[in-house]
Amino acid sequence: MKNLLKIPALVFALGASFLFFGTKDKPASVEVVDLSSIKRTLVETPTYVFSPTKNINEIGWEKFPKFHLAKGLKIVYNGARYENESYPLAFDYGFTHLDRSRMSDIDLPNVPISKRAWLMTANYFEQFHTPFADHNTGHLDPFIDSKDDFIRYLSHLRGLCFNHFHDCPPDEMVATVDIFLWDLENVMYVPDKSRLAPNSPGLKIPDNEFADAYKKAMAEKYRMLTEDARQFIVKGAWVGTYNPGCVIELGNLSPDHYTNPNAKMWIWDYPAGKDGKNFKDFINFQTPGGYVTDDNLKYKNGIYMILADQEVNARWSDIPRIAVQWAFTTPPSWTPLPLKLAEAMPIFTLMSGAKGLWLWDDIYTMMPNKPNQYNLQRNFASYEAYIAGLYRLSKHNAIFEAEHKAVIPEVSFDGGNKFYQYNAAELYEKGLPIVRAIVTKDKILVAGQNPNPKNAGETKQLVVKYGKWKDIITLKNDDIYLGEAKL
Repeated sequence: MKNLLKIPALVFALGASFLFFGTKDKPASVEVVDLSSIKRTLVETPTYVFSPTKNINEIGWEKFPKFHLAKGLKIVYNGARYENESYPLAFDYGFTHLDRSRMSDIDLPNVPISKRAWLMTANYFEQFHTPFADHNTGHLDPFIDSKDDFIRYLSHLRGLCFNHFHDCPPDEMVATVDIFLWDLENVMYVPDKSRLAPNSPGLKIPDNEFADAYKKAMAEKYRMLTEDARQFIVKGAWVGTYNPGCVIELGNLSPDHYTNPNAKMWIWDYPAGKDGKNFKDFINFQTPGGYVTDDNLKYKNGIYMILADQEVNARWSDIPRIAVQWAFTTPPSWTPLPLKLAEAMPIFTLMSGAKGLWLWDDIYTMMPNKPNQYNLQRNFASYEAYIAGLYRLSKHNAIFEAEHKAVIPEVSFDGGNKFYQYNAAELYEKGLPIVRAIVTKDKILVAGQNPNPKNAGETKQLVVKYGKWKDIITLKNDDIYLGEAKL
């Protein structure tokens, strides 16, 4: 980050705000603190102790007490389920919604609209034989379909209530879901004629005019996906898009992304109508982050990246965030995440002011100690650690249900002399621990972690400050600290 961001950006999400400071090497404040004079008010919520499963294709739901998270949070389960589940176990352990792809025939009439989610992929458009989002052929073409054709495609969303849930409202057919997410991944970052269909009108556009023509056509289609599609989805449903988003959905571990507006995808601000509006003006949420790659494990920057994806998106957009996450690394290895990373993901994501979480997996159903539908044999201990993170957060529902804001508190790494407010990218660059907080008018919830301890017994003592309030937290190894205090 070459220039200091002297005025913090105030961003609203989930009734919360997030303060970002571009501090670099400039302290947010300097004072000599007598540590013995600090009144210790934080009460720690301890790590939930459990024995991670060593079995294949097994999730130990029963290891945890049943719990729920704060009202208003949307926690979607799009993960692996047992073939013989007669009831969605996830509903008893913090999750509020179940994706349609994970519903059994038993679930369809029993899961209420208020608990239904639908992640709609590009496969939806296959029935119309359009190259708009055809990943089989590689065609990502916004020029073929007329506006009338596209409206007709969208109108087929009406059939979801009849063909799947059998609960169409009287005198109308609409998609009866509470959350609807487009996941088409068909917007080219750099327009390329080679990705058009052989009969595309776009091929006749002069090369020097093609980029603008492509952006205009794709922006108009995406506005229809979020504005016009609403007439075919039950009123009150949340509608969002996975990709495109504000900035690229993951990979924002760069200080420059916090200050450079070019970090945003071109379509985020591209007008799609005479009124200057576009698709983002008709979505209720965005879904930044957060898949982890093998390189993230290699360089030990996974939780920094997860947090940076949230912070950068919140820096440039006040649209609520529901983070899409996975408890394994991306292909080709599908490595289970380290348990402390899996536990940290939901904690720091919600501590960033996110509206919710969407736990995804490419595995639909499985049975313990048997190969699943892809003949894969995975260990799901990372799921259990993720659930453990949710469970610890559930102990602080009152804070999330009150009027609150997510903040980067001032942190002293030198025993109480200089205090900094580093974003996630700056923390990673400097090899420093993470500290984040949620504050209400009279309480503070603090989370901290040293993701990369030098040895198994390393401890770090940090002084945390918010306004006139101060306290000391001790980070042990890579354990996640979570504590609450009165301000």
